[in-house]
Amino acid sequence: MGSAAADDSTTPRLLPLDPSTDNATARADITARESSRRLTPLEQWRDLVVRDLSFYKSALSEEIRAEGRAQGRAEAVVLVLGQRGIDVPDESRRRITDCHYPEIQRRWLTRAMTAVSLEEIFAPD
Repeated sequence: MGSAAADDSTTPRLLPLDPSTDNATARADITARESSRRLTPLEQWRDLVVRDLSFYKSALSEEIRAEGRAQGRAEAVVLVLGQRGIDVPDESRRRITDCHYPEIQRRWLTRAMTAVSLEEIFAPD
């Protein structure tokens, strides 16, 4: 079989930029060229989803995830205590939910599994 040149109309073609234009004009020109090409639904989805994921690697994103993990550990401590029939008054519940030190939360969760009172949960090491 001979190899015929395939019609590759979906591949973007880069045209030379005029070196006398500034960066903003060059970016606008590139954007206009890209938008003139029809994108398949899959390409549109990729453009939307994969465009910029830097937020998910940022310090702010990590802080949000850490807060979520802390909240989950606090909820777990309260849930375990409740399931074991140990009453958790509002003051103790606030102490548990206001704590954002993972090692303390893990200690409380571990103790909640076997403790018979709140005093045992909060006892110093």
